[in-house]
Amino acid sequence: MKFHRCIAIILLLFFSFSSLMSQTVTPAPIEDGEIPLWASELRRFEIVSFGSLPFAMMLSTIGYDSYRYFSNGMDGNYAPWPFKKTSSAGYTEDEQKNIFFTAIGISLGAALIDQGIRFLVRAREKRLAESRQRGNIVITPVSGSPDTTAVPEEQDLPAEENNLGKNINAEGSDLSAIESRNTEFNNRVENFLLNNEAVLISLDKET
Repeated sequence: MKFHRCIAIILLLFFSFSSLMSQTVTPAPIEDGEIPLWASELRRFEIVSFGSLPFAMMLSTIGYDSYRYFSNGMDGNYAPWPFKKTSSAGYTEDEQKNIFFTAIGISLGAALIDQGIRFLVRAREKRLAESRQRGNIVITPVSGSPDTTAVPEEQDLPAEENNLGKNINAEGSDLSAIESRNTEFNNRVENFLLNNEAVLISLDKET
Protein backbone atom coordinates (compact mmCIF):
# COMPACT_ATOMS: atom_id res chain seq x y z
CA MET A 1 0.00 0.00 0.00
CA LYS A 2 2.79 2.38 0.94
CA PHE A 3 4.55 1.49 -2.28
CA HIS A 4 1.55 2.48 -4.37
CA ARG A 5 1.24 5.75 -2.47
CA CYS A 6 4.88 6.56 -3.13
CA ILE A 7 4.45 5.81 -6.83
CA ALA A 8 1.37 8.03 -6.97
CA ILE A 9 3.19 10.90 -5.21
CA ILE A 10 6.19 10.57 -7.51
CA LEU A 11 4.00 10.60 -10.60
CA LEU A 12 2.06 13.59 -9.28
CA LEU A 13 5.28 15.53 -8.64
CA PHE A 14 6.68 14.53 -12.01
CA PHE A 15 3.64 15.72 -13.96
CA SER A 16 3.42 18.91 -11.89
CA PHE A 17 7.07 19.70 -12.56
CA SER A 18 6.72 18.96 -16.28
CA SER A 19 3.66 21.21 -16.54
CA LEU A 20 5.55 24.05 -14.84
CA MET A 21 8.50 23.59 -17.17
CA SER A 22 6.26 23.63 -20.21
CA GLN A 23 4.80 26.95 -19.10
CA THR A 24 8.19 28.63 -18.64
CA VAL A 25 9.69 27.50 -21.95
CA THR A 26 8.77 29.78 -24.86
CA PRO A 27 9.12 28.22 -28.31
CA ALA A 28 11.09 30.20 -30.86
CA PRO A 29 9.01 31.70 -33.67
CA ILE A 30 9.26 30.04 -37.05
CA GLU A 31 10.95 32.25 -39.61
CA ASP A 32 9.87 32.58 -43.22
CA GLY A 33 11.42 29.94 -45.43
CA GLU A 34 12.39 27.70 -42.51
CA ILE A 35 9.74 25.12 -43.42
CA PRO A 36 9.62 24.02 -47.09
CA LEU A 37 6.50 24.83 -49.06
CA TRP A 38 5.53 21.22 -49.69
CA ALA A 39 5.69 20.41 -45.95
CA SER A 40 3.50 23.36 -44.96
CA GLU A 41 0.99 22.60 -47.72
CA LEU A 42 0.87 18.92 -46.72
CA ARG A 43 0.24 19.94 -43.11
CA ARG A 44 -2.52 22.30 -44.21
CA PHE A 45 -4.08 19.53 -46.34
CA GLU A 46 -4.09 17.26 -43.29
CA ILE A 47 -5.62 19.91 -41.05
CA VAL A 48 -8.37 20.82 -43.52
CA SER A 49 -9.26 17.21 -44.34
CA PHE A 50 -9.42 16.01 -40.72
CA GLY A 51 -11.00 19.24 -39.50
CA SER A 52 -13.80 19.06 -42.04
CA LEU A 53 -14.48 15.34 -41.47
CA PRO A 54 -17.07 15.83 -38.66
CA PHE A 55 -19.00 18.37 -40.75
CA ALA A 56 -18.72 16.11 -43.80
CA MET A 57 -20.00 13.20 -41.71
CA MET A 58 -23.00 15.25 -40.61
CA LEU A 59 -23.79 16.35 -44.16
CA SER A 60 -23.38 12.82 -45.48
CA THR A 61 -25.72 11.43 -42.81
CA ILE A 62 -28.39 14.08 -43.40
CA GLY A 63 -28.13 13.61 -47.15
CA TYR A 64 -28.48 9.83 -46.95
CA ASP A 65 -31.35 10.08 -44.46
CA SER A 66 -33.19 12.47 -46.78
CA TYR A 67 -32.61 10.17 -49.75
CA ARG A 68 -33.85 7.15 -47.79
CA TYR A 69 -36.87 9.07 -46.48
CA PHE A 70 -38.11 10.12 -49.93
CA SER A 71 -37.24 6.80 -51.58
CA ASN A 72 -39.44 4.97 -49.01
CA GLY A 73 -42.51 7.08 -49.69
CA MET A 74 -41.83 9.59 -46.87
CA ASP A 75 -42.32 6.91 -44.25
CA GLY A 76 -42.00 8.22 -40.69
CA ASN A 77 -39.68 5.37 -39.73
CA TYR A 78 -37.11 6.76 -42.16
CA ALA A 79 -37.42 10.42 -41.16
CA PRO A 80 -34.08 12.25 -41.34
CA TRP A 81 -32.34 13.93 -38.46
CA PRO A 82 -33.52 15.83 -36.39
CA PHE A 83 -36.97 14.31 -36.95
CA LYS A 84 -35.87 10.77 -36.11
CA LYS A 85 -37.79 8.75 -33.56
CA THR A 86 -36.56 6.09 -31.18
CA SER A 87 -38.37 3.53 -33.30
CA SER A 88 -36.82 4.73 -36.56
CA ALA A 89 -35.07 2.22 -38.76
CA GLY A 90 -31.34 1.95 -38.18
CA TYR A 91 -28.50 1.65 -40.67
CA THR A 92 -27.19 -1.55 -42.08
CA GLU A 93 -23.46 -2.23 -42.18
CA ASP A 94 -23.26 -1.34 -45.86
CA GLU A 95 -25.14 1.90 -45.27
CA GLN A 96 -22.76 2.89 -42.49
CA LYS A 97 -19.80 2.21 -44.77
CA ASN A 98 -21.32 4.26 -47.56
CA ILE A 99 -21.98 7.19 -45.22
CA PHE A 100 -18.45 7.03 -43.81
CA PHE A 101 -16.71 6.82 -47.18
CA THR A 102 -18.89 9.59 -48.55
CA ALA A 103 -17.84 11.82 -45.64
CA ILE A 104 -14.18 10.99 -46.30
CA GLY A 105 -14.63 11.92 -49.97
CA ILE A 106 -16.24 15.25 -49.02
CA SER A 107 -13.45 16.13 -46.59
CA LEU A 108 -10.74 15.22 -49.12
CA GLY A 109 -12.55 17.25 -51.77
CA ALA A 110 -12.64 20.27 -49.46
CA ALA A 111 -8.89 19.92 -48.82
CA LEU A 112 -8.17 19.62 -52.56
CA ILE A 113 -10.27 22.70 -53.31
CA ASP A 114 -8.35 24.61 -50.64
CA GLN A 115 -5.05 23.55 -52.20
CA GLY A 116 -6.24 24.56 -55.65
CA ILE A 117 -7.27 28.02 -54.45
CA ARG A 118 -3.93 28.52 -52.73
CA PHE A 119 -2.07 27.40 -55.87
CA LEU A 120 -3.96 29.92 -58.01
CA VAL A 121 -3.31 32.70 -55.47
CA ARG A 122 0.43 31.94 -55.40
CA ALA A 123 0.58 31.88 -59.20
CA ARG A 124 -1.21 35.25 -59.39
CA GLU A 125 1.12 36.80 -56.81
CA LYS A 126 4.13 35.47 -58.72
CA ARG A 127 2.89 37.02 -61.98
CA LEU A 128 2.28 40.35 -60.27
CA ALA A 129 5.76 40.32 -58.74
CA GLU A 130 7.34 39.54 -62.12
CA SER A 131 5.37 42.33 -63.81
CA ARG A 132 6.49 44.81 -61.14
CA GLN A 133 10.10 43.77 -61.63
CA ARG A 134 9.80 44.23 -65.39
CA GLY A 135 8.17 47.63 -64.94
CA ASN A 136 10.71 49.04 -62.48
CA ILE A 137 13.90 49.13 -64.57
CA VAL A 138 16.72 50.89 -62.73
CA ILE A 139 19.80 51.95 -64.70
CA THR A 140 22.90 52.11 -62.52
CA PRO A 141 26.01 53.67 -64.07
CA VAL A 142 29.20 51.66 -63.89
CA SER A 143 31.65 53.04 -61.38
CA GLY A 144 34.51 54.90 -63.07
CA SER A 145 32.66 55.44 -66.36
CA PRO A 146 31.76 58.94 -67.59
CA ASP A 147 28.28 60.20 -67.03
CA THR A 148 26.44 59.56 -70.28
CA THR A 149 23.50 61.76 -69.28
CA ALA A 150 25.58 64.94 -69.12
CA VAL A 151 25.28 67.30 -72.12
CA PRO A 152 28.71 67.76 -73.71
CA GLU A 153 29.97 71.31 -73.92
CA GLU A 154 31.43 72.87 -77.02
CA GLN A 155 35.02 72.52 -75.87
CA ASP A 156 34.46 68.82 -75.16
CA LEU A 157 33.43 68.09 -78.75
CA PRO A 158 35.97 66.98 -81.34
CA ALA A 159 37.41 69.57 -83.70
CA GLU A 160 35.48 68.22 -86.69
CA GLU A 161 32.13 68.60 -84.90
CA ASN A 162 33.04 72.15 -83.81
CA ASN A 163 33.95 73.10 -87.40
CA LEU A 164 30.75 71.55 -88.70
CA GLY A 165 28.69 73.59 -86.27
CA LYS A 166 30.48 76.78 -87.25
CA ASN A 167 29.94 76.05 -90.94
CA ILE A 168 26.25 75.49 -90.34
CA ASN A 169 26.01 78.82 -88.50
CA ALA A 170 27.86 80.57 -91.32
CA GLU A 171 25.58 79.06 -93.94
CA GLY A 172 22.57 80.14 -91.94
CA SER A 173 23.78 83.75 -91.85
CA ASP A 174 24.49 83.65 -95.62
CA LEU A 175 20.99 82.42 -96.31
CA SER A 176 19.46 85.22 -94.28
CA ALA A 177 21.54 87.77 -96.21
CA ILE A 178 20.43 86.30 -99.53
CA GLU A 179 16.79 86.41 -98.47
CA SER A 180 17.09 90.07 -97.50
CA ARG A 181 18.67 90.88 -100.86
CA ASN A 182 15.91 89.09 -102.74
CA THR A 183 13.31 91.02 -100.81
CA GLU A 184 15.01 94.33 -101.63
CA PHE A 185 15.22 93.38 -105.34
CA ASN A 186 11.55 92.48 -105.45
CA ASN A 187 10.63 95.80 -103.89
CA ARG A 188 12.66 97.67 -106.51
CA VAL A 189 10.98 95.76 -109.34
CA GLU A 190 7.54 96.55 -107.96
CA ASN A 191 8.39 100.24 -107.67
CA PHE A 192 9.71 100.26 -111.25
CA LEU A 193 6.56 98.67 -112.58
CA LEU A 194 4.37 101.10 -110.69
CA ASN A 195 6.28 104.08 -112.07
CA ASN A 196 6.01 102.80 -115.65
CA GLU A 197 2.30 102.22 -115.22
CA ALA A 198 1.85 105.79 -113.98
CA VAL A 199 3.78 107.17 -116.98
CA LEU A 200 1.68 105.19 -119.43
CA ILE A 201 -1.53 106.43 -117.84
CA SER A 202 -0.41 110.08 -118.12
CA LEU A 203 0.52 109.61 -121.81
CA ASP A 204 -2.89 108.18 -122.58
CA LYS A 205 -4.56 111.18 -121.01
CA GLU A 206 -2.51 113.63 -123.07
CA THR A 207 -3.36 111.88 -126.34
